[in-house]
Amino acid sequence: MKDELAELLIFPLETGAICAGDNTLFLNAPGLLHTKNFEQAYFQTYDYASYEHFKKKELLSGPDVPQQKYDRIFLAGTQHHRETLYHMAMALDLLSEGGILICAGLNHEGGKRLKKDMQKTGLAVHDLSKFKGRVVWAHKQDKDLNEAILTQWEKDGQKQDILSGRFLSRPGIFGWNKIDAGSSLLAEYMPQEISGTVADFGCGYGYLSCQILENSSNITKIHIIDCDSRAVSLCEKNLRSLNHGAEIIPLWSDICLDHQNIPENLDYIIMNPPFHDGKETDIKRGQAFITSAHRCLKAGGQLWMVANTHLPYEKILGSHFKTVCEITQQNGFKICHATK
Repeated sequence: MKDELAELLIFPLETGAICAGDNTLFLNAPGLLHTKNFEQAYFQTYDYASYEHFKKKELLSGPDVPQQKYDRIFLAGTQHHRETLYHMAMALDLLSEGGILICAGLNHEGGKRLKKDMQKTGLAVHDLSKFKGRVVWAHKQDKDLNEAILTQWEKDGQKQDILSGRFLSRPGIFGWNKIDAGSSLLAEYMPQEISGTVADFGCGYGYLSCQILENSSNITKIHIIDCDSRAVSLCEKNLRSLNHGAEIIPLWSDICLDHQNIPENLDYIIMNPPFHDGKETDIKRGQAFITSAHRCLKAGGQLWMVANTHLPYEKILGSHFKTVCEITQQNGFKICHATK
């Protein structure tokens, strides 16, 4: 399997445009990165699947960055502009004087603007195009840096209050500064009082989890699970601000991959499963969420989920659950309720 962003990121090395460095950091490292020549590098990633990939190769990796100076920093840009700028500012702070920052992005995810973005830092920028994307790089020279714009980028990308201060979130996680329309509909149709042990599969910053805790005094334990480590941390903070009394159990994991650490014997599962792989619709992700939900619920346990109306989940729901019903269908979404 080919990851064009991963290949683009190291393309300047392969062409000889830049040379390797002894002390290397990969920021937001793609999971399918070719790591043969980077055994001593550190691979920072918020994505659980990428983390598992690096861990299996026995490479140093995790969601946090060791605070030290680096000779080479490779940054994988994303479709979230503020997130990429934040990481660019972070990288230049961590880079040694004279070190090289290399940043890559696919054209449909903001790659076309990377050169102009990096030029705003004050550095002399080089670039190459390949794999329907662009890779840019520059040598750090402290005297040339535009400190004001870097400070602003760092501020804009940090965790911050959203929705009139009701939640804490940050650029880069799914729907970071809004209430997802599907999640809002699910919250409207969830029972007002649910009880026992609950899990939020793909919790994001915690909108759904907060909604059910606010409405249900008899929840004793809530598991919050997401493949993005930042989302799990933010969801936990938002839940704890409610002072509900339920035990909050955060888990950084991937519902589609991890069949060992996901909790079982649950009374309720709520979820708004992802259905995209890049720009392509991928119903296998939602199907994996449903299969995992069936495995993790106790007998008689309930699944409440929202999905876009065109996604054909009815067959897999019917093959796994004792009863399945569609609660409503509105504005392109459907609410499904299933009992094990």
